[in-house]
Amino acid sequence: MLLTLADYDFTYEIKDNQLYIDFVNESAHDATYEFSVKGDTLILIGGEGTIGGTYELTKVHDKKADK
Repeated sequence: MLLTLADYDFTYEIKDNQLYIDFVNESAHDATYEFSVKGDTLILIGGEGTIGGTYELTKVHDKKADK
């Protein structure tokens, strides 16, 4: 993950419909999300270590990558 002022390296594990994110930097909170995929959209539902909420991430075709 790359944010404006810092890099946050992480590892992750997927088990059933759970995504577990373990950040290397201890200042970042580890998190668990339930997830599902519908077409080109990844849906994350915040769980332990998150502020909750639902996030929809849609795959966007990058025309620059085709060159």
